[in-house]
Amino acid sequence: PAHVYATPFIEQLLESARNGQWLAISYRSERGASQQTILPRHIYSSTGFWYCEAYSHERREERTYRVDRFVDVRTTQPPEQVEPLPPSLPYGHPSHPEVRILLTARGMLAMERDPHLGDVIQPYGEDGGLLCFRCPPDRYDWLVHTILGLENDAEALAPDSLRQRIQQAAQTIARRYAE
Repeated sequence: PAHVYATPFIEQLLESARNGQWLAISYRSERGASQQTILPRHIYSSTGFWYCEAYSHERREERTYRVDRFVDVRTTQPPEQVEPLPPSLPYGHPSHPEVRILLTARGMLAMERDPHLGDVIQPYGEDGGLLCFRCPPDRYDWLVHTILGLENDAEALAPDSLRQRIQQAAQTIARRYAE
């Protein structure tokens, strides 16, 4: 889908990814505003939005940023003590836990549209499906949100750590409406 939004820093992000230039950024996410020092690695488009995969010095991990959420971007010197940058591992890497999600027919129809997971749905039973893929645990927040959005049309079977995070998020929602 096409989205109309401003990406004033996209050229600078592309140039920094191409040249290995560190950036001091201000970023606005659902958790609030943050200041970070990042090293952009890849810029790509998906579902109508631009994304920047970058190593965050403060978080000490690879992160994915939506380009339209950058508030300020400035070139900066590399941090004084930079740990060796970890290689960027693909989702299917064997070191990541296997995620298994059981879907109803309705859940399958909803997930078929997902650009990342739509093509890994396997038929399961008469009308349902099974999502099986490997995923880094730092992406579980997105999975929790997605699974809760599917309500009763999805059930995470594995790993247990994902199931526990879904349970905690559901309990938090339930407590909000119990008051």
